[in-house]
Amino acid sequence: MKNRIIYILTIILAIGLLSCGNNNNSTPNQSTGDYYPTAINNTWYYYNGDTTVNKFISLDVFNGKNYYKQNTYYGTTQQGSNIAAKIWINKDNGDYVGRMDFSGDNEYYMMEVDEPVETIFLKDYLNAGDSWTENINYTLSYTPMQSYLPPYPDVTVNMEYKYTIVEKGASYTIAGQSYNDVIQIKLDAKDYSTSYIATTYAFYAKDVGIIRTIDDNGTGNLFNYQLY
Repeated sequence: MKNRIIYILTIILAIGLLSCGNNNNSTPNQSTGDYYPTAINNTWYYYNGDTTVNKFISLDVFNGKNYYKQNTYYGTTQQGSNIAAKIWINKDNGDYVGRMDFSGDNEYYMMEVDEPVETIFLKDYLNAGDSWTENINYTLSYTPMQSYLPPYPDVTVNMEYKYTIVEKGASYTIAGQSYNDVIQIKLDAKDYSTSYIATTYAFYAKDVGIIRTIDDNGTGNLFNYQLY
């Protein structure tokens, strides 16, 4: 479940350059509401066999803009190496921006990424059927923290993320709770090295946040949340 939530935010190994895709909305960048409330201590609880807690723990400023930092994510890269990702969220006129930094240690190696880069994971002003694309390119390097450890090769990722608004203004009932004004996002993540495409779906409820995710591993549902 933890992998799925981070993946949906386009920040499962999503460090790359932004590139705009299709946007047929005649009035772009006019937010239609708040689909990911950002405030310190905002917390969401998800379940899909185990429980994952997402929480905003602090407020930082980058380039004059406010970014809310989430609790650190621990997981693995697609190549199987451990990572500890620092994640921030910023909202800018209907664009929901994820910022990620993998720099740090994983108990055995010090990890360094080219630089933290931002990526848009939701555009709440688009219409159903609209889409946008981002190219994901980064290199993760490792330095042994102990002299007995062998060198670890750099990990290079080259991917394309395509997002599509599947539906907008939908209603869902999840874990006994009804949610209205839901935006469903489809993410097709293509790995250029293998041509493999992973498809994931995220459901964002207005004034709530992510209420459901779906991928090859199953469905993750929101069962509780606290907003401040």
